[in-house]
Amino acid sequence: HRQGERLLFETRPYSSNGDVLTFYLQDLRFTSTPTVADLEWFTVEIPDQTFDSLVGVDDVRRRLDEALQYLHSPSSFAQEGIRPPMGYLLYGPPGTGKTSIAKAVANESNARFIEVSGTTFERKFVGEGPQRVRKLFRTARKYAPTVVFIDELDSVGSRDDHGASDSESRVSIVNTLLSVLDGFSSNEGVLVIGATNQKDKIDDALLRSKRLGRHLEVDGPDKVEEYVTLLRQELLDVGTPNADELAQDFARWTVGMSPAEVVDTVREARLVAYREGQERIQREHFVEARNFVVFGDTQPEEDE
Repeated sequence: HRQGERLLFETRPYSSNGDVLTFYLQDLRFTSTPTVADLEWFTVEIPDQTFDSLVGVDDVRRRLDEALQYLHSPSSFAQEGIRPPMGYLLYGPPGTGKTSIAKAVANESNARFIEVSGTTFERKFVGEGPQRVRKLFRTARKYAPTVVFIDELDSVGSRDDHGASDSESRVSIVNTLLSVLDGFSSNEGVLVIGATNQKDKIDDALLRSKRLGRHLEVDGPDKVEEYVTLLRQELLDVGTPNADELAQDFARWTVGMSPAEVVDTVREARLVAYREGQERIQREHFVEARNFVVFGDTQPEEDE
């Protein structure tokens, strides 16, 4: 034991000699427990999100397999002289599950998960943004294996309220990111995943090989069966007893929606049913909720 740290290990089968049990410890390492100072503007966690609960991401999951292997055993890549992919960019429309995918990577590789927004690096004082970048990655090294998830990566360097030019703040922060990414070795166990809805706005230098060199499009489900699965999950979450039947019935109204919109629709439908004194979601509740989520207050005529 070392103060402020936990000992993590795996065991092989033990041997028995009378009353004495001998355990053989493998993969022995210490990992620090997050301190309050480390959690000022980001969180460090091991999320409970899994790929099994995500819909329409099978291809993305397959292409992230090397990332999972790397986080499970960074040293094995180094021993073989292989530089694994250490940076990914997830891009696609809002609400398609980019954050959930990054959390699932951390969960299934038993890694810590650190989530920040690109806007977090934009600060009032000169030099504060780059300082935050450096602190973020120092923390990632401290708690490795770690997945660092930077959401809204395209927002880095946007104009702030105090008139600082976009180019000045952007160059400083991006240069620091580049320097940090270039400084990682393949045995440190830190994986960086960026996410954006606007890939074309990200500095090309960040997207090169050895940085965020793997680009994966996340566009959500595209099959009716996938929407049925998603609806069933969400209907069960809000306590709907006939979830299987309703999921089959409602799926035709959700094709083309993002997973986040489907989730919002189910929750809104439950609220509509509650307002009308109904214990169960009916078709008319779901259609009203779908129209509200997609069109807002401008309601189209009800689908036939």
